[in-house]
Amino acid sequence: MLFQISKENFHRDYISLLPDFERYFSLINDSLKLLEPKISKKQKNTILSSKLQANTVRLDLDQLIQNLCELDISSHFSSHFIETFIYEPKLNNFNNTDVDFSFSDGNYKFNVEIKCPRISHRHQLNQKSEIKVKAFERFDKFFEALKTLQSIDTSLNFIDGKREDNSIKDFLISANNKFPIQSSDNEINILIICCDDVHHLQEIYSYFGGNTGFFTENSYTDKDLYKSVDLVYLVNTLYYHNPYNKIHGKKAFHFPESFGLGLVNSNRKIKYSGISKFFELVPNYNVALREFKERGDASDPIHDEVFIIKFVKNVEELNIY
Repeated sequence: MLFQISKENFHRDYISLLPDFERYFSLINDSLKLLEPKISKKQKNTILSSKLQANTVRLDLDQLIQNLCELDISSHFSSHFIETFIYEPKLNNFNNTDVDFSFSDGNYKFNVEIKCPRISHRHQLNQKSEIKVKAFERFDKFFEALKTLQSIDTSLNFIDGKREDNSIKDFLISANNKFPIQSSDNEINILIICCDDVHHLQEIYSYFGGNTGFFTENSYTDKDLYKSVDLVYLVNTLYYHNPYNKIHGKKAFHFPESFGLGLVNSNRKIKYSGISKFFELVPNYNVALREFKERGDASDPIHDEVFIIKFVKNVEELNIY
């Protein structure tokens, strides 16, 4: 069986969205080739017919983008950790779910689950002409504040910008249920969240900190629901696969050129050594971002809330977005 997807089988509605389908299509098949030695015949069929939606009548764009991001990242690790990479292993004996992949490097084992927020909702919201308002943190009187803004200037239309923190909470819980209930200090459970543009990445980052974020002591959620997650790794892979972006495909399937940072779950025992090892294997801007944030900006009262956006804008040689 030839493990490739043909142009004729790729969904026409998706092709119509892409500015350079020929190049992107070639990269998809290159990545399938990298992954092929590590997967079964049944898994190949699932990837082509279900995940890449070959010959499907109705396009599920959000699910397709999710699966393309999975392919992007998993094919990279399968080609760099040939001996230890395992595709879709079942790690939790209490259910029939599996993580996207696992691999080992030296004495460390890494279990990886990949998630993508839905781009269709973001695209629909971005098409609206109204001014979108979002809060850096959750607070009960948000809609009252929105009404106040509207009353100050009735010539402007303000709407709720729709926080995605409940979706991210679902990602954490889903990943937690797939990870082993007990793991050694050398086994690291990682949730990779693929982000869109830098504003999107900054927003998702904010969900984990502040006063009530997921990885804070006073989280608004039940922290036990994701107690097996050691690390959340934010990476801009979604940006390169989002067909609504003008630079679609620019760095798709070139994972080492991505922009990424990690968030450690401080509500559980921190596996410093293993997490540090993972940071050596992926694009990691944690140190540079921390130094940039700590330098501060006296002229900007919200520097700490937008420091990732400012970092990417100020460091032009990154050429990320």
